Amino acid sequence: MKQRRLGIIFMDYVYKEKKMKYLSFILLKRIPSSLVKHLGFSLVKHLPFILLSLLSLFPLQQLSAQRLAIVNVQRHGAKGDGVTDDYKALLSAYNAINKQGGGQLYFPKGRYFIKPYHTKDNTVLDLILQDCKMLEIKGDQAIIEVNGAFHRSAEYNRGKHYYSKTSSIIPMALRNCDSVKISGIEIKGQVDKMSKDAGLTESGGHLLTFNHCSRVNVQDVYVHHAQTDGIYINNKSSDFKFNRVRSSNNARQGMSIIELIGGRFENCSFTETGFTGGKYGGHAPQAGVDIEPSTVKHVARDISFYKCEFLGNKGSQFVCSKPFTTTNITLDNCTFAAGKGTYPYQMILTAKNLVIKNSTIDVGKGSIYPVWSRYSGSDVQILNCKISGSGKGIVAVSVDPANKVLLQGNQLTYTGKTLTSYFPYLQMSKLRFIDNQVTIPAASIREGKITSLVQKAEVSSGNVFKSGHQRMIPKVSYEGSQKVRDQKPRP
Repeated sequence: MKQRRLGIIFMDYVYKEKKMKYLSFILLKRIPSSLVKHLGFSLVKHLPFILLSLLSLFPLQQLSAQRLAIVNVQRHGAKGDGVTDDYKALLSAYNAINKQGGGQLYFPKGRYFIKPYHTKDNTVLDLILQDCKMLEIKGDQAIIEVNGAFHRSAEYNRGKHYYSKTSSIIPMALRNCDSVKISGIEIKGQVDKMSKDAGLTESGGHLLTFNHCSRVNVQDVYVHHAQTDGIYINNKSSDFKFNRVRSSNNARQGMSIIELIGGRFENCSFTETGFTGGKYGGHAPQAGVDIEPSTVKHVARDISFYKCEFLGNKGSQFVCSKPFTTTNITLDNCTFAAGKGTYPYQMILTAKNLVIKNSTIDVGKGSIYPVWSRYSGSDVQILNCKISGSGKGIVAVSVDPANKVLLQGNQLTYTGKTLTSYFPYLQMSKLRFIDNQVTIPAASIREGKITSLVQKAEVSSGNVFKSGHQRMIPKVSYEGSQKVRDQKPRP
């Protein structure tokens, strides 16, 4: 009996309407008649369809993306000499990546200068990567420099707020991209060369933005001197992993998180926001990181920071202020320091299930706020941290029973000259203050004055208040607290 030949031909596979030939191959099998007789003709007849179904289980998407061409920006005309305007070349390279739906965008070593910027008289576009799968942006010590040598005038207003139509190009905006890797890139916003009218509100001018992106891995990237935010994450983004990412000297935020489900940030630093150099100054709130869902539809949850630094930002070092849309935030083994910043709200830590632990925190003249008067439902734990400052240290004041705070195993040290308020300042019913050590140097204590408030607390137990002096010892007010089992204040 003649052998039967079964074949399957796959050609012109279209992925996401990109009209690209991702995969073309032929499966040819010669099946002996004896096998046909053994298996049965009906089974063999449907064998091609069975093979097709099994093949669909393999990551064809990944295989296809790996076969896409590498797009080298220099082959699209970019010079990378820091002088030539590389805008059109980069736009061409970005469009090539968009056309093929992914692949590698490669920046050889060099400085890629972008001369155009937005004005009311032009239609220049941001540099956008969109609708890509398996996208890699790779730099070899590459620097992208955005032109900042211009003035931003107040051109229109919305109520009391004034805006300008003049702003920087966004040099790397990702929209609706999945499975992204970015590495080896420095992006320089050059806001230090910019100027603006007084009182102007921020608009545009971020450096690295993500909108509706998923499975994003960023490492060894440095963004700095942005007109607005160094990094901006928005709109249904998910599954982000950052490692060794630095964001510094940006005008508004080191990083803003508007909507993100699942984020892991390791060994990252967010520093000196608001200190931009030159004449520009900054825009409020000038925080290191701000998790700020802008509407009730935006969600930020399951986000962690490990061994990250938040240093010397002009506003808060870290902000998380909307517990009704923000859940499961963890900061572990991190370092926070006000530096030359004098903002009173150094850390705003309000979310559902926010935990900060094993961290070193110097709030300078400011304080940590684990509850925020504007919103209800905060559930915060501060555990095993070293906290120092010349202000109130920690301020937890709330009459709302929906707000819960646990402070346990922390070392609090007052570093000011004379204590004129309270250190710490705790006054809330759902407060548990357990096994903390509070040190207020004797030289800072005013004789006969209360030094610390632990009022209305659910429990205050195992805490130690000391001064290092035999006569001048801390004085604690426990007014309204239910269970007080602290050690007696001591030298």
